[in-house]
Amino acid sequence: LSFLNGTGDTTVTAGQSTIYGASGLDLHLNSASGTSLFVATVGNQTLDGASSLFGIHAFGADHGATTQTFIGGTAADTLVAGTGNATLTGGSSAASVFGFRNGVAGSDYTITDFGSTAGNSVLLVHYDEAYLKNGKGYTKESFQKVLDAAKHDHGNTTITLSDNSRITFVGVDKLTIDQFSGL
Repeated sequence: LSFLNGTGDTTVTAGQSTIYGASGLDLHLNSASGTSLFVATVGNQTLDGASSLFGIHAFGADHGATTQTFIGGTAADTLVAGTGNATLTGGSSAASVFGFRNGVAGSDYTITDFGSTAGNSVLLVHYDEAYLKNGKGYTKESFQKVLDAAKHDHGNTTITLSDNSRITFVGVDKLTIDQFSGL
């Protein structure tokens, strides 16, 4: 199924789907036989894939002031934040990847269930030293300083990246370098 520019309260049940959202979309997704792709375009959007049996690859908007909420299904999900604030909740029984893109990110992000499944990880795209080539990119060693400077508040941990992205890990007291890739 291909679904383009839907808005309002919408339910999609399909074996596998490719969905391009639009401002005001409140999508309930049930992927019954394969991984689905969701691309937020502009505006505020919600993807609730909690009833999906298969993974969801969701990508936040790459421009504009937005607020997005992505809720994965029961399989492994890849949830990539975009511009504006985002709340990300991964799959309920398999490890998920939470992604952030330098040059697109720069807002406040919340991962609600990072500590709930072993193997959950964060992918940092274009934050590495090889990509930036200006001495401002991260290596594993320099990223450890970001983790060391993390703020801890009521059992949550917040880190701040070089582009001022603030990522809060709800219910996580400690993060390790091994939970991050792309460095």
